[in-house]
Amino acid sequence: MIAYEKMSRTGVNISPFYIFGPSRVKNQILTSRAFSRPEYTFLRPIKYLLGTVHQTFLTSFGIEPHEYFHKWKPFSLDALSSRQEAVLKRAVRKMKVFLHPDRLPKDLTEKQTLLCKILWDVTADAWEAFGKS
Repeated sequence: MIAYEKMSRTGVNISPFYIFGPSRVKNQILTSRAFSRPEYTFLRPIKYLLGTVHQTFLTSFGIEPHEYFHKWKPFSLDALSSRQEAVLKRAVRKMKVFLHPDRLPKDLTEKQTLLCKILWDVTADAWEAFGKS
């Protein structure tokens, strides 16, 4: 679990300034991709996170690209927005398999591994929040 606290049943309350450790990359990923603006206090919906994760791999926040990230085939936001939970569940499973620590290439740099870990944690937390709603 990454360093933010669950404050209510309706969402995840965080503050990017209280993230443990001085990781600029972690802070950038969380504030630009994982949390809703303007207050950055709630996770974005799981559908949005899964539909835009490929942009996180492309942007990379100063992290050098790796050929492994190009293997990700994104889901369309339209498919994820359909009210079929099976599609969403399949997308979450695909994401977890792709980011699983045991399946990552051994030649990833420390920052690339950190990117995968952050995305793994955010996906798990967003899926949990979706299940509670």
